[in-house]
Order: sequence, then C-alpha cells, then structure tokens
Amino acid sequence: MSSEANKDTARRYLEEVYGNGNLELVDELLDSGIQDHEDFGDQKPAGRTGIKELVKVFRTAFPDIRVSIEDMVAEGEKVFMRCRWEGTHQNEFAGIEATGKHIYFDSMDEIRFNDGVIQEHWGVTDTMGLLAQLGGIEPHVEYPGGSSLYLDG
Repeated sequence: MSSEANKDTARRYLEEVYGNGNLELVDELLDSGIQDHEDFGDQKPAGRTGIKELVKVFRTAFPDIRVSIEDMVAEGEKVFMRCRWEGTHQNEFAGIEATGKHIYFDSMDEIRFNDGVIQEHWGVTDTMGLLAQLGGIEPHVEYPGGSSLYLDG
C-alpha cells in the first residue's frame, strides 16, 4: 500500500473509531494480531478486543471526545502523528468522578502497516496533563533543590 493510503487508514482509525465510536471498523482497519505498545495506566490494550475496550473507556468518560491530527508524516509502512484530543469529562475516568470539565491532551503516535492494515502501534500520551486537568494529581510538583514541574492543566 502507498504511504498516502496508510495515512488515510490512520486518519480513519483515529477519527472514526475514537472520535465517532465506530467499533466495527477496528476489525477492518487493524490486523487480527495487532500489537499495541502504548500503556495508558491500567488500560493496556491487548489485541482488537483490548483496543475496543479502551475506546469504550474513553467514549464513556468523554462522550464528545474529538481528535485533531495536527501533523502527519508517512514513509513506507509507517505513519507518524501528533494529535490533540478534546472532550468533556461526563463520566468516571481513572477513578475520578465526572467533573464536567472540558479537557485536552496531546499524543504522539507511530503506526506500522502490513498489507494496508494496522499491524503495530506505539504511542505516548500526556496522561499527567489529563489527570491534572481532572484534579487527579497536583498540577505543580516541587522537587528537592528547588526545581519544579508544571503540568498543563
């Protein structure tokens, strides 16, 4: 498959599966042996079923979640993306009751294709920034020696 075709599939996966909740597309767009290397707290997707469960977790907590692909580059069998996620916290997430807050967080994703379907995914998500916005962690951390960490929240 061409790099452009892979980019279209990656876009469909994020926008239609996560953004619109179309779980039927998971079986079409992802290889049956999909390997997902992103660890999102205790939600570690295992195969298509695990990914469907992760989508349900997000879409339950943030029913209006939307993903915007800010940058996308493809070369050969790989697609790299920088994404912005936004939604409203309307149900429990990570043990945090609904806050009604509008949240946003970023992710960096690498997707590897094989014969036009997603074979493997690596992702880094700003989980700390998301949890800080929900009140699950302190947005400002002081370290010994006077250095500080400010989480986007």
